[in-house]
Amino acid sequence: MTAPEVPTEVWTYPKGQTLGSLMLMIGSGAALYGICTVGYPDLIVPMLFLIVGVVVLERGWSKFTHGDVTPEPDFDGMPFGDDFGNEFGAPDFLSEGGTLNGEAQRVLEVARATWPEELIPAWDKFELKDGVLVSYGFKATKPGFFTDDGIKTRVVNKLTNAVEASQGSWAPDFDVKTDTLMVTQRSSFPPIVMPPHWPVVRDKVDAQDRYASFEYAIGVDKDGKQIKFSPGKAFPHMGMYGTTGGGKSVATRSILAQWQSMGAMIFAVDGKNTDYAAYMREPGYVAVSTNTQEHIAVVHMFRNILAHRQQMGSKLSKQGDTSWKRKLTPALLVLDEFASVLNNLKSDYPKEFKKFIDDITYILKIGREMRCHLILATQGMYSDGLPGDWLNNIAVHICMGKPDNMILSKAFPEEVRGMARLKGDTISKKTRGRGIVSITTDKGTSVELFQSFYGYSPAEDMAAQSPDVQRDWTSFKAEVSDRIPKLYARQWFIPEYPETDEGKDPYEKLRTESEENGGFIKLNELSIADIHKLKPVALEDANGPIPGNRCYDPLETDLYIGGDHGDGGAVVDLDL
Repeated sequence: MTAPEVPTEVWTYPKGQTLGSLMLMIGSGAALYGICTVGYPDLIVPMLFLIVGVVVLERGWSKFTHGDVTPEPDFDGMPFGDDFGNEFGAPDFLSEGGTLNGEAQRVLEVARATWPEELIPAWDKFELKDGVLVSYGFKATKPGFFTDDGIKTRVVNKLTNAVEASQGSWAPDFDVKTDTLMVTQRSSFPPIVMPPHWPVVRDKVDAQDRYASFEYAIGVDKDGKQIKFSPGKAFPHMGMYGTTGGGKSVATRSILAQWQSMGAMIFAVDGKNTDYAAYMREPGYVAVSTNTQEHIAVVHMFRNILAHRQQMGSKLSKQGDTSWKRKLTPALLVLDEFASVLNNLKSDYPKEFKKFIDDITYILKIGREMRCHLILATQGMYSDGLPGDWLNNIAVHICMGKPDNMILSKAFPEEVRGMARLKGDTISKKTRGRGIVSITTDKGTSVELFQSFYGYSPAEDMAAQSPDVQRDWTSFKAEVSDRIPKLYARQWFIPEYPETDEGKDPYEKLRTESEENGGFIKLNELSIADIHKLKPVALEDANGPIPGNRCYDPLETDLYIGGDHGDGGAVVDLDL
């Protein structure tokens, strides 16, 4: 015969009205003692008792009349340990052959070990499909638990790393009104999103007129709705960041295709030196740089266009003409692989690179008013990141692929880093073209998950695509790209050693070498200040390339006197 179990006595901390009653008694006694002793010579101790008594009495009355401040929640699920035939109290549909599904068990173990008092399973959110956990959920026991971004991030990181998403990536969905979290690896995003056929500009006047209503789309959200931005209103500049294989280049080019089709003048700084070679003869592309000295020159070209527009605008405004802004041609500067560009500049021009930074700062601050816009794209972010005033002037920040810590800390505004990490962590390495975007408006900053467009680009190999993609790209090329008119002359600069002030000529030896070498100029020997002095030149007119300027054209590889070190300088508006 087995001896009966002896009940274990456990002392439970009083709560609710029990705690209120206890506090009432203690408070009443303390207050009475304080009152009775008032009048004695020494008033310090009695007054302390009086104060403590009143405070405890008030708290006790609150507890007595209202019970627990936090009511017992009415959960859709069941708390850990209720008897459903397993240690977690999981319902039968999560079991296979009487054994709890391993993935469900792992998630439950992690939740119980980390938040045993704060989270309980919401069983109606759990679902298995062919033995794979495709969704699960938890409800917080404390109202408002999920209103803290830090808590959200910790919960999502713990739970989504507990079980690998075998069908894509885990996507969390918080409902702060009901204090619930649902995590699913079902994606409403299609694997590939083709862009629509963008409307094509007719002429320069059409481009000027379209600008006021122009919006570019970066892709679609989970509901299939395009995410659009108006550069002429609240979103003049954009930052595009990415991890290896995240789809940054494709996403950037899909955005450039929209600027090109609406008739913008495009200047490209190609940090990889090869990615934009296919664009050099494309309509709308005015100048494309492929090395450090050219990068300095092209950025300064764009800066000088902006300054020229400012000067002319001021002159016309003083004359009473306020229509000049409507007649400005939209202009776009894209800085691709900027981290690499900046790193090379600091190495080659350690004492002068700030002149390059100053040009970009000027563009970011003043550009919007003169219809001059900037896209800054980079594969990674170094420790020095982006200057703080740049972040303040870039209203749209995009990361393609899962963001790393450096991108989050150096590229995204502080107030959205937690949310950016939370949503970015849901992006799998297997998912191409998925990204997050932070949007800053007068109402604040938000972060959205999206799928970018996979559109045609002359820089992509069409033959390597699937038949469906080839069919779509062939149609896009015929209906959009091939119909864009050539509105602007390609521009460059005259490679030369600039004249110096009286005194020693630092380029004397190089001038002699140039005369003996067919006029070849070693532009990598020039300082940034002297690169800025190079004179602009049009490479073509309405009839095509200008014969007398072929020696200044980097596409004329046999004639170009800038050779492998070609670089650029200042430019003004030169339209066909």
